[in-house]
Amino acid sequence: MDTNQTPNQESSFEQKFDQAAKNFEEKAEEWGERMEHQVKKYERGGNVVWAVFLIFIGIIFLLNNIGIIPWSIWGYLWRFWPVFLILAGLKIILGHTLLTDIVIGIFAIGLFGLIGVTALTAVDSQIIKDYGIQLPEWWIDIVSEEMAPISSEYTIESDNYTDVTQRTIELDIGGATFSLKDRNRKDYFSVDANYFENYGVPDIDEEYEDEKLRIQFRQENNRVIHFNQQAPDYDFIVGQPDLLTDLDVSIGAGKGMIDLASLQIGELRCNVGAGALEINLTEASSAKEMIRLDLGAGRITLSIPAEIGLLIEYDVGVGTIKYNAESIADLIGDTDEYQTANYADAERTMDIIADVGVGEIEIIHQ
Repeated sequence: MDTNQTPNQESSFEQKFDQAAKNFEEKAEEWGERMEHQVKKYERGGNVVWAVFLIFIGIIFLLNNIGIIPWSIWGYLWRFWPVFLILAGLKIILGHTLLTDIVIGIFAIGLFGLIGVTALTAVDSQIIKDYGIQLPEWWIDIVSEEMAPISSEYTIESDNYTDVTQRTIELDIGGATFSLKDRNRKDYFSVDANYFENYGVPDIDEEYEDEKLRIQFRQENNRVIHFNQQAPDYDFIVGQPDLLTDLDVSIGAGKGMIDLASLQIGELRCNVGAGALEINLTEASSAKEMIRLDLGAGRITLSIPAEIGLLIEYDVGVGTIKYNAESIADLIGDTDEYQTANYADAERTMDIIADVGVGEIEIIHQ
């Protein structure tokens, strides 16, 4: 510091510094208010569409869970995802104003309503029949096409491959109903398929290497909607139940049942996007290695004999895991493990890994 500086000079310097700090503070507050105003305008516009979407999805899930509409409806709803691009484009064109929020909100309600009625009509919902709702012919002509029903059978016979010691079956089902059962027969695998032209056509691949047989089933879908027709249906039969088999089942949207009495399962993996899956296992068919259940939205019910001790490792988003009708995981972001009372003393134990998004997994152990 300059020792020759006078008190008046020091006072003048302090006043200028204080004034500069005050000006900077005022500018910072002004900039902060502007940014907050812009963010609020953006959030307000985005929340309108998001709120309508959440209400729409919540209603569909509720009607799914109480059995009023089938889970196969999700196979139709996902095809309308471009509506979000339409709403975003309107938001950009109209700008960020209160009037824009109101207009887009009303438009979103009408658009999601039309989508919902279209999907309900496609799955031949009783709601549409009860209220006598009819879509305009011009709209049906735009989004649908007539498709003829087709039935076919496919079998992988034992003569096709010899010396098989291990088998893997992978099922990738988009939107359909299906059943998977085991039978004491020589065929490795068979499917009785009921589908429509260009919708639900079965695609089956076979691979054989080092005495291991890999069977892949995939449901092919087109991009159009068919009205007042049932969803594709597949009946799978697994033969040679004494052959060690890994199962990998994926469901996009639909309803399925796995009912196995004696199949020797190594590992069982089930992935459900939005649908319902029922799994019934006996002591003979319970997986020797692990069961993994991944559920996005919907419901999985797993029945296992009480003699088997269970260790359940789970990761729950906003869904629920129940054990014998009692909730063991229903907190948001809940991650933990649960041991059944007989786990330590049981002659046979099994690990179950469960990952739940917004649905429910129920384990029946009795």
